Amino acid sequence: MKKPTKSIIASLSLGQVHTLVILAFAASAIAAVAPWRWLNPLPTWLIDTALLAELSALAEELKADWPVRFLANLIGYASSLLPLYFVLRLVQAWGYDRRGPSRGILPSCIRTLALPGGGAASPKDDENDKLGAPRKSSKEQQQQKQKQQRQSYSLRWCLHLTACFLGLQAAYLTWGLLQERMTTFDYNGERFHDSQFLVFANRALGGLLALPLMLLAPLAWGATRKSSETKASDRMTDGKQSPPAFEYVYSSVSNILSSWCQYEALVYVTFPTQVLAKASKIIPVMLMGRLVSRKSYRVDEYLTAGLISGGTALFLLSSPEVAEAPTSTATNPTSTTQQQWMNAVSGATLLAGYLMFDAFTSSWQSKLFASYRSGPIQMLAGSSLASCLATVTAQLQQGSLVSALGFAYRQPLFASHLGLLALCSTLGQLVIFHTIDSFGPVTFTIIMTVRQGFAILISSVVYQHRLSGNAWCGVGVVFAGLFLRIYLAQRGRAVADKRD
Repeated sequence: MKKPTKSIIASLSLGQVHTLVILAFAASAIAAVAPWRWLNPLPTWLIDTALLAELSALAEELKADWPVRFLANLIGYASSLLPLYFVLRLVQAWGYDRRGPSRGILPSCIRTLALPGGGAASPKDDENDKLGAPRKSSKEQQQQKQKQQRQSYSLRWCLHLTACFLGLQAAYLTWGLLQERMTTFDYNGERFHDSQFLVFANRALGGLLALPLMLLAPLAWGATRKSSETKASDRMTDGKQSPPAFEYVYSSVSNILSSWCQYEALVYVTFPTQVLAKASKIIPVMLMGRLVSRKSYRVDEYLTAGLISGGTALFLLSSPEVAEAPTSTATNPTSTTQQQWMNAVSGATLLAGYLMFDAFTSSWQSKLFASYRSGPIQMLAGSSLASCLATVTAQLQQGSLVSALGFAYRQPLFASHLGLLALCSTLGQLVIFHTIDSFGPVTFTIIMTVRQGFAILISSVVYQHRLSGNAWCGVGVVFAGLFLRIYLAQRGRAVADKRD
């Protein structure tokens, strides 16, 4: 904020600040339940009504109305989250951590939303002593890590790794098949088109499961501390504060948008194409890492990223198969060509959106882990709740929530698929956290890379996707680049450990 604005805010009384906060909360709540037709986000003075009708008809004919729904979703998210962002900036500029009260329902809500650690003092060594979890030095941590590596080939370790591997494969291979089934096939002659509702279902179940786990975590704190000093739970005792609740909103919105683009893309491209696009997300992740966290990368990392992208390009250029529009009835060649071109453009745009939003999500979450006292379960709970608020707001405004629930009521098979999809997504997230916590990110990356290969094979067999020889060569190049990247990263860590 500019200095004059800051001085005006600083001159406000506590009562005035609380009044503005209450009004902002009320605006967010009202926006969440306001019907879409009341908002009228595109006034007639912005665009000619006849032209708008013509564009809408063209989009409907070509089955490419996703930009309109994407814009509607953004307006829904902004209408409920911008008032909360106003609260964040207001209380930070006013100095609520120093001047505001610490007791009461409203002050507690304000501090939780906008201030690190709820506005409390940063936890120091005395808090660590209370938890009975003194921090180890980096040398002690290295010794503990080497001890674990010497024990890594025990039968118990192998069984543990096998269980994590099978859990991830079962959860995400099932999730992938269900995702393709629900978005590209009919249910008794009806097809489900609301990708937003699928995102909401996944996040709602994740939040319902994460909240009790987060509340029960302190009961198992001692056991968690004994397991490994290199685990993610160590961040809970390093003197950092928990993040303001609003910090979860940024990654939540980007995660919602990436998931929405992912579901929507399956209408226009095949599942193997989507999986290969996911495998090539390394370059956007690296770019976001430089922009968000100021990370630097080695030359071999750029080379392997280029190899992966080249393999993806070979796959896409060698696979002329394009997903047909859900309800296309075009009979003349011109309409068919238009439809195929629109499918290709829509699919590529949605996949690019998925890669961009997903890269920002992982980079922002890594920044939160590094800057604040936040564990995986806290991240899952905070992100899920923020995602539920945003998606419910957009659905209520557009009136799509009732129709989606009605579809699930009319189609019991869809309802069962939806429940299983959300369960696989949530359990998969928990297995991901446990695998990274127990075996590290390299092992997890290898497991998920293998999963992507299985996903392409299973989808090609179950849903009969035709892949040419060059397309399979592209798949091989992508996975060769992935495994080369993993090998080089592991070798670099081993060299660094020897130097230390």
